Amino acid sequence: MTRIIMNGSSGRMGKVIAGLVADMQDAEIVAGVDVFDDGTAAFPVFKSLAECDVEADVVIDFLHLGRIHEGTL
Repeated sequence: MTRIIMNGSSGRMGKVIAGLVADMQDAEIVAGVDVFDDGTAAFPVFKSLAECDVEADVVIDFLHLGRIHEGTL
């Protein structure tokens, strides 16, 4: 099982990826990272990667470019 952290999990693409992964048998999203958490994710959502204490095999990054310039990684 591939354990995934979804960076940008509350955005449009993050939600699309989360939906696709939810239907997979060999992967799961174990945590999300996003400054905006609408509370609908099936996994814990952290405000930054630094706050995320969940172990994973890979990070999928769909962070909005504006967040990088604002320093909210």
